[in-house]
Amino acid sequence: MLTTLSVGISERKGQKAMRSNSRRKMAGFSMVELIVVLAIAMIMTAISLPTAITQYRQYRLTSTAANLSSILQACRTDAIRFNRNVRCLFGAVPGGFTFWSDENNNGAVDPNEPQYLFPGDLQLNPGGTPAPGAGTSVPGAAVWVAGTVITFTPRGGVAPGGNSYILTLGYPAGVGLNAFRAVTVSPFGKTKVYAATAGSNWWNEL
Repeated sequence: MLTTLSVGISERKGQKAMRSNSRRKMAGFSMVELIVVLAIAMIMTAISLPTAITQYRQYRLTSTAANLSSILQACRTDAIRFNRNVRCLFGAVPGGFTFWSDENNNGAVDPNEPQYLFPGDLQLNPGGTPAPGAGTSVPGAAVWVAGTVITFTPRGGVAPGGNSYILTLGYPAGVGLNAFRAVTVSPFGKTKVYAATAGSNWWNEL
């Protein structure tokens, strides 16, 4: 009888202990644990955020240069297709600037013409840009400045013959990203995209 009673008491104690452990497991994180996890997450975010922003800006700079190259090639294609000279023009617009292929030579951006709106926080020919043509396939290319017209001929070359250009892109100095991109236009109308960093005297083809 005593043995049976002892076994019953032991079983009840075991069941209570299991229920107590179960409640503790179901209780989840304590406030201290939650604060520690949040603190670690915030520290990791603070460490990784500058790197993520830099990578995003590098990507944006490269994609903008690639789009500029595409517009220039679209203008060249138009000249060959229409069998006449076609100009690639630049214009400042609210929020940025645009390049477009002036297919009808009216000097205005028309909805059906190839064009690309560039973000306003990027600069053309920013300060600290490496020397034009250093390491590029068209050394000595003229630095493109606002107002310069690049004209493509029906044969796909640049008019007047022998002209070549380099268009450079970068962020303002205050951003802290000392990276540059350049698009060159050869006398034959071919474009290439390059990258360089501040203080460098050489462009690397992308």
